[in-house]
Amino acid sequence: MVAIAAGAYHGLALKADGTVAAWGDNSLGETNIPAGLTNVVAIAAGDDNSLFLTVTQTAGSAGSVGLVFVGAQIPVRIPNLLLGDNNYLLTQLAPGQALYNTCLALSGAKLLLADVLELGMPYTLERDGVLHGFLYGSESLADNGSANTFLQAQITLLQAMPNAAPQALTDVAALRCQCFTNHLNQCLTNLAATGQPEIMRLVGHTLRLLNLLSDMYSYVPPPALEIWSQSNSPSLLLYGEPYVNYTLQYRGALSVPGWTTTIITNLLDEQTITPPVSGPSRFYRVSGPPPPPP
Repeated sequence: MVAIAAGAYHGLALKADGTVAAWGDNSLGETNIPAGLTNVVAIAAGDDNSLFLTVTQTAGSAGSVGLVFVGAQIPVRIPNLLLGDNNYLLTQLAPGQALYNTCLALSGAKLLLADVLELGMPYTLERDGVLHGFLYGSESLADNGSANTFLQAQITLLQAMPNAAPQALTDVAALRCQCFTNHLNQCLTNLAATGQPEIMRLVGHTLRLLNLLSDMYSYVPPPALEIWSQSNSPSLLLYGEPYVNYTLQYRGALSVPGWTTTIITNLLDEQTITPPVSGPSRFYRVSGPPPPPP
């Protein structure tokens, strides 16, 4: 291989013998190589197309070929259109505009992912430059801030050099996101191979904590019950508010009507109790106190 071209969803490789190999998405024929294609000297890949520059060798004393490449002139209207589009996107990313809330949600999801990974893979994040860079470096996953920075840089470039090759945000963000996905999946596979906690359980736990925080403005946050196992001994974890009376109910079978009820009172933070559960109880549910009368 002597050259590689990367499109949004497919790739091309130029071989030393003048032929081309292609892989990736082919929904629009991007990876269809024309039959008998040879003598290729340059390749290019776009969002949904592939381009090949070929040359025909002419007879000569040494069989040499002379090539002259002429840079294409970008029409003046093209940079003007791109400048207009980029400025429009910047206005839509401003607070109160159409794209602002969407980008804010994406930024929040990115921060949540970073927090969860710090909990689940602190060793990996600290020493893995690629994964750390995707979240915190200059080449991080796109969010509101990075989108603004990218668009401003493109506007400045096109204003100073109208014939400069423009870039779209998808050219940067889509490939970056795919690289991040592949790298994160590999890290999670390595974690699973070592028997460390799965990231999904950590995500679920983080979401439960966030839900409890969001419910703090209500009278009493609703409780959450989770099955847990420590040293092969199954137990129950109750996520709730300290010093609040919770009702724990249990039964051995759903075919028999009625639940056995016990009240848990004045439960301290991280306190361990043994509820009066007797017999082959298999089903549990928990509820908080009723809200006060209006």
